[in-house]
Amino acid sequence: QNGLLHRFPELEAVPRFGLVHRLDAGTTGLLIVARTAAAHQRLTGDLQERRIRREYRAVTRGCPVAGGTIDQPLGRHPRDRLRVAVRPGGRSAVTHYRVLERFPANALVAVRLETGRTHQIRAHLAHVGYPLAGDSLYSRSRDGFGRPALHAGRLGTRHPATDRECNFEAPLPEDMCGLLTRLAGEERNWDDFSWSG
Repeated sequence: QNGLLHRFPELEAVPRFGLVHRLDAGTTGLLIVARTAAAHQRLTGDLQERRIRREYRAVTRGCPVAGGTIDQPLGRHPRDRLRVAVRPGGRSAVTHYRVLERFPANALVAVRLETGRTHQIRAHLAHVGYPLAGDSLYSRSRDGFGRPALHAGRLGTRHPATDRECNFEAPLPEDMCGLLTRLAGEERNWDDFSWSG
């Protein structure tokens, strides 16, 4: 937020300093920032109406079979205020995931959000038994990766002024590529997977 205000001082007049959504601490990748109040209103409305497409790459501990949809409500964890958990009466949360590559004890997965709850991907994948590598909040296992292995790699929306379709992609960061190379035992282009499917 401070970096945004330094670069774009006009954001001080925009609600939430232009931030349309957020990324969990440690998550890398794309973020939508509106530069005017009108754009912010349009984009936050699009987000609430599920018209913004957000896709992530994650490395899980454990290997899901293929993929699926997790449609479970999320609410505050009953004993740990820093976490969320699947809870009856929680807010609706829908996460779609697909396995891209399997390793002996991990998997690379593509994740698409329908909703955008706090820690949604992390809590949902942990709930079904596949917490993110490096996620000390949702897993007790220490695997040497210093943050949740989660990257917001693809984003699609309509431009708030022109209504033109806009699609953005961000390559996997070096640390996640290094993790995947260690898991696979070989270097590859880890961005060379189709997002759709």
